[in-house]
Amino acid sequence: MNSTRDGRARLREVSVGAVIMLCAATGGRADVSIVVDAGPFASVQEAGHAEAQVDWSDADHTDDTACTECFAACELQHYLRIVTGRARDFALMDDAEAPQDGDMVLLGQAACKPYADALGLSLDAVNELGREGYRIKSGNVDGRWVCAIVGGGRVGTMYGAYDVLHRLGCRWFAPGAVHEEIPQAVFPGDHAWDVTEKPDFRLRGFHAWEDRGNDDFLLWMARNRMDYWCADEDNHPFLRKLGLKLVWGGHVVGFDYLKPNDPYPYNHPRFSGDDDKPEDPYPVSEISLGDADGNGVLSYREAHPEWYGVLNGKRQDNLRDGGVNYCTSNPYATDELMKNVIQVLIDGAAQDAEVINCWTVDAGKWCECEACRALGSPTDRNLLFVHRFDQEVKKAQAAGLINRPVTLLFLAYADVLEPPTRPLPGGFDYQTCIATYFPIRRCYVYNFDDPASSHNARYAEHLYGWAVDPDRHYKGQICIGEYYNVSGYKCLPVVYMHTMANDIPYYYEKANARLFHYM
Repeated sequence: MNSTRDGRARLREVSVGAVIMLCAATGGRADVSIVVDAGPFASVQEAGHAEAQVDWSDADHTDDTACTECFAACELQHYLRIVTGRARDFALMDDAEAPQDGDMVLLGQAACKPYADALGLSLDAVNELGREGYRIKSGNVDGRWVCAIVGGGRVGTMYGAYDVLHRLGCRWFAPGAVHEEIPQAVFPGDHAWDVTEKPDFRLRGFHAWEDRGNDDFLLWMARNRMDYWCADEDNHPFLRKLGLKLVWGGHVVGFDYLKPNDPYPYNHPRFSGDDDKPEDPYPVSEISLGDADGNGVLSYREAHPEWYGVLNGKRQDNLRDGGVNYCTSNPYATDELMKNVIQVLIDGAAQDAEVINCWTVDAGKWCECEACRALGSPTDRNLLFVHRFDQEVKKAQAAGLINRPVTLLFLAYADVLEPPTRPLPGGFDYQTCIATYFPIRRCYVYNFDDPASSHNARYAEHLYGWAVDPDRHYKGQICIGEYYNVSGYKCLPVVYMHTMANDIPYYYEKANARLFHYM
């Protein structure tokens, strides 16, 4: 199954000393149960480590929820035993077997529901916080200390569990146990928690590619409530359990699914030797020369040279970085590209991805044919491409071929940095199509908004045009893609802690950015 896992919840720090003073009057209590719904699994422990058995792609989220929330229960048990020194306490209990006495920590909506009224907790209000938002509410119920940790979704419940640990002083500064800070504290106390959290940024993480993570790194992300990582990582069930949104795509979308030299996949009426291929759905090209290179294989560009961009009066076939985008005004070229890339979302490398970087050729040039120029600026044409992509995703979802939400992040960068010059296409969905502003080659000596930097001023001007200008055509959300750790620095990594401390709030407050990642 899958669930929308959006935004970054801000952490509120509570000193361990305050917690200890509040709890000291009781001297600490024993026999605390952690209660959660194990769903279809035999035990909480089994459910929390059953990600490989969960069907994360179907429409039934019962096992998804049980797996993530039971994992959160296991994490709570592990760290609370260290924090309190009570190695035999904090038993994990399925909500169907909730104890009738003793203190309890309740995880998730199923476990919390019987106690919600007594705690003054509205589950309807919790759902309004979104799938990553949560409530932490504790109080006395019939003489028992009861603490409800409940999210608008399974990921929100997990984040709430980590919030409780954070309030007790737990910190995960870097991946691995050696970088943990786990204090000694009394738990529970007589204090009452009444916490409501909702992510400020609904996407938080790193723009990455390749299978470069490991379990320690991914756990570190989840414990710090980050939710954005690449689909190239090999252990998808583990990532899904941790609430990480898998992202796929990039500039490959613009060139890998209409490669000029790839074999033409249809039975072309003017080419022999392809009779075993499907019937050609497209009209025969008037300018095709057939197997022009004589290698016995008809390629895309040989069958349909008109599908590729015109530059300086000549059809081009370089779709790689810095090359020329395909002829986006050609409906058949767009049909074929969309068919190929949507299939990847259905059963290919992107079948688990719910965020797609819908990008064209990196710093590419755009077709100069008359029909393309009539569509407007490169940004205008790019938005038409994104809109069509989104329509095709929605068709696949309606047909039951894609059973997950899919968000498209498109570029405001390089060749498409300028804001659009005309209204967006009718029906453009601002909920699923979101501009990602990349200030590539900005200056990091100065903060982004520092007026002393004339170099950064032009970036700020473009961002204003996308996000703030009252006369702008694009009225949607803004994602920021920063370069704080870009590969160009890999020989000598730079720590931009002061820049980040300034820029991230600036992007949120002044540019209305609600999604953020960096490479």
